[in-house]
Amino acid sequence: MIQRASIGALRELMLFLAKDCCGGRAELCEPLIAELSHCC
Repeated sequence: MIQRASIGALRELMLFLAKDCCGGRAELCEPLIAELSHCC
């Protein structure tokens, strides 16, 4: 059996988690959020 990750879904999940983790302080995660938003 061959399995693979859905890169788009993983990126969306990471974006959601990064935004949620910042707790309303976008400046803490802004570089990561910008990189995830423009990736691929």
